[in-house]
Amino acid sequence: MTELWICGEMFYDPFYHSIKTGGAEAYARTVGLALLASRRVLVIWSENALKSDYVRAELLIATESNKELAAYAMPNAPSFPIANVKLVQDHAALRALLSDWRDA
Repeated sequence: MTELWICGEMFYDPFYHSIKTGGAEAYARTVGLALLASRRVLVIWSENALKSDYVRAELLIATESNKELAAYAMPNAPSFPIANVKLVQDHAALRALLSDWRDA
């Protein structure tokens, strides 16, 4: 089961926020507020993420705001475009990263 945390609220379905908030317009508000309030940002990196205007904006906000940034690279993902970012590539490493973040 996939879990996604946004502003301290857990969603088991990563698209639940669109249903709950009313789609892309509310998504931008929700994620934008979460990015501003967060200390850390985890990017799920894939070919689709590379093409996404939303992901580019999220990366810009995270880097310009000096957030701790990490990326989970999906299988066959392109190279991550930002140097010195913690990059994990399997579920065990992702669990360890999230555990470290939670305990910090």
